[in-house]
Amino acid sequence: NNVHFSASGDAVYPAAAVVVLAGPAPEGGRRRQRFYTGHSDDVLCLARHPTGLLFASGQKSFLRKGAAAAACIHVWDSSDLCTRARLTGVHAFAIVGLAFSPDGGKLISCGVDDLHTIAIWDWKNKTLLVAAPSSPRPLYGVAFLSPPPPQRPQGPVQDGADDSSASALDAAANTPADTSGGGAGGDTGGGAGGDTGGGGVRFAVCGERELRFGHALRGVRWRKAIFGARAELQTLPCLALNTDGRLLTGSRRGDVYVWQGAVVWRRLRGHAGSVHALNVCVEQARGAGFASGGADGKAILWSAAYAQMRIIDCNALCRAKVTASIHRLLLERSPRVPSVRHGAPRTPREGPVSPVGEVRREGRRGF
Repeated sequence: NNVHFSASGDAVYPAAAVVVLAGPAPEGGRRRQRFYTGHSDDVLCLARHPTGLLFASGQKSFLRKGAAAAACIHVWDSSDLCTRARLTGVHAFAIVGLAFSPDGGKLISCGVDDLHTIAIWDWKNKTLLVAAPSSPRPLYGVAFLSPPPPQRPQGPVQDGADDSSASALDAAANTPADTSGGGAGGDTGGGAGGDTGGGGVRFAVCGERELRFGHALRGVRWRKAIFGARAELQTLPCLALNTDGRLLTGSRRGDVYVWQGAVVWRRLRGHAGSVHALNVCVEQARGAGFASGGADGKAILWSAAYAQMRIIDCNALCRAKVTASIHRLLLERSPRVPSVRHGAPRTPREGPVSPVGEVRREGRRGF
């Protein structure tokens, strides 16, 4: 999901070896575009810092003086386009997944190699905290998980919980906020997004017929997801952490799975094709929860209660754009929605056609 909004309202997305920042158009003028050009080859993934000012972008490896150079990560400022950190040395071929921790202090990356190594960085100090192989299957997404709430009363044990863990970890695993399912052995306390009492960092990765929950504390321990009878083991192209602490994953067959612990809590049917992108609306304005985009050319807005609020059909939008000169459709095949970003209403865009479109609540649109 490589489309984001910056704190200043720019739409940020990669295009080949640059990252485009498309700003809103002034009254009666054309929109301004800026470009981050620090990369030497194609940018494959993009992550937004919680402040909205910083971004992390990962590229594939490139040739330098006839020899292959390793892939690298750039952390840069959207206000002045200056590079704040350059991280390299772990991923040899390409970087396909990036995510900031909720406090913004850590960055997790996923690379392309035989075992798809993941790495967790203290990006401010340019320090590698941990690196470990994740899965022999290709991975498509990575996300930090929320820390469990302190001293929450223990509820019914979820299917798949690890009863051999310490009591503190068991209590955390039974809350919606801990999506690791308690599979971290004897490690006690803590959660995702930062160090909480020595509990380490919790995260999840998804990919080709794969969903794994990781716990980084003196190494990385893994636990596979339990699909059960409510879901089908299939490829999961994307994932996102909802504001209630549950993990969301999009599936190849068009469903959105909602995870509580390591098991599927709910299955949402919405798309006729693969779900390519998920994005959570942090503000939760007007009951909004999250958005999903699929290969069927539709973007669906879901409420915080997991009900469909609105369906935006990009097929209908594209059919309405007809050239005046030759009177035929601009697109000969149906569009898909590879990225989606759910945000606050903004100024309509003007200017030349771009790969990013915006649809506002009142129904008007800009491209």
